Order: sequence, then C-alpha cells, then structure tokens
Amino acid sequence: MEPIDVGKLTPETRWRLMRFAEIFDKRQKTLRVIAEPGGVPGSPAGNEITEREESPFDHEFLECREDLKKCSKLEVHDILDRLQNKATPEEYTAAYREMQHVEASIVELGRKCGRYIENLK
Repeated sequence: MEPIDVGKLTPETRWRLMRFAEIFDKRQKTLRVIAEPGGVPGSPAGNEITEREESPFDHEFLECREDLKKCSKLEVHDILDRLQNKATPEEYTAAYREMQHVEASIVELGRKCGRYIENLK
C-alpha cells in the first residue's frame, strides 16, 4: 500500500484520523487482556484470549471508526475496507492480527496528520 500524502487530505479527514489515533492510544493504555496458553507456543493459536475487560474508551473508539467511514478520500476508504473482519473462525487469528496491523497504520496516518498541522503553525 502506497503512503498517503496527508497534505492532500481535507482538514476534516485529517481531524478524523487524528481523533482516531488519539482515542486508539487512550484505549490501548486502558485495555486489559488476560490470555491463557491454548496451543503450540508461537503458533497463531498459541494464546487464546480468555477474558477482555472493557476499556472506558471502547464506545468512543467505535464511534471514531464509524466517523472514518465518512471521509471523502478513496485512499482512506481502501484502508477502512481492510478493517472489515469477514473471517471464519479458523481464519480469526490471522484476520485479527491483520486488523491490528491496519489499525496501527491508521493511527500512524493520524499522527502524521497531527505533525502536519503542527508544522503549519
């Protein structure tokens, strides 16, 4: 995937991406997952999530993800299409890891937008 030039994004799209990155970071700091070995170590099924406590930012995080769908740039929509999890139970671990990777790329794009705005001042 080619990098997105944040200078070509609309101010509204940059704001939505920055907001997603901000809420993502807040949510990650409050997320607590308890994992239990469930397979061969190092394998995709090496750890099964047995419990996940809710973050106080879960709702806001999901709202930010929905707001990203309102972005007008096709490049952003291409990234969001990759977030849609249509995996079977057997493919879940790989799909979940891909989703995490895509979220991280969106967060990085949001941070670039923030740096872009700061450099305009």
